Amino acid sequence: MEPEIYSLFLSNVEERKKERISRFYRMEDSYRTLLGDALIRYKFKQLTGFHNNQMKIELSSYGKPYTDPSFGVHFNIAHSGDWVVSVFGETNVGIDIEEIKPINFEIAKKYFSSREITDLTNLIDIDKKLFYFYDLWTLKESYIKAIGRGLFIPLNSFSIFMNSSKEIFIDGAENTVFFKQYNLDCSYKLSVCSYLYEFTNTIEQCTVYDLI
Repeated sequence: MEPEIYSLFLSNVEERKKERISRFYRMEDSYRTLLGDALIRYKFKQLTGFHNNQMKIELSSYGKPYTDPSFGVHFNIAHSGDWVVSVFGETNVGIDIEEIKPINFEIAKKYFSSREITDLTNLIDIDKKLFYFYDLWTLKESYIKAIGRGLFIPLNSFSIFMNSSKEIFIDGAENTVFFKQYNLDCSYKLSVCSYLYEFTNTIEQCTVYDLI
């Protein structure tokens, strides 16, 4: 990112977030955080007509970003690899994106429910097993982010599963929620969770220069 663009994005960030960004060891993490902030402000202005100086992004006690509820806009952010993504709604929403990489499936025993582990184990084809692992991971992350308490909700305290038609269900949820997955990039999994069954069918993509 060009220094002047970096400085421009940084100028819109609250002091507490500036301090957090300054502590990142890798510059890529600073870029992703700034782009996430800029992405929220870019879409927020489109949705409400308000400008940057009228919007303040706060963090809840569980670390979930939010803005003044009177705006009537809920949002969430995620990033992985080359992508920074966000979701917006009229009520609680959560989003997660993960780059698909080879993993040790033993990790599932630590974070997944017994039902999820069984469903995963029953898949013989290694590619299908890997893709399903990331389906479950992003869906579970999107759920705990929508709820707003993040990892304060144990990932193995609820189960996500699909039927033969790839419809997504959850067992053990605190609230009624709905899910949708999007095909953004064949090397990534992208999942969204919402308290309302209202999802867009398209993804709006933008560049750094659009955000300026």
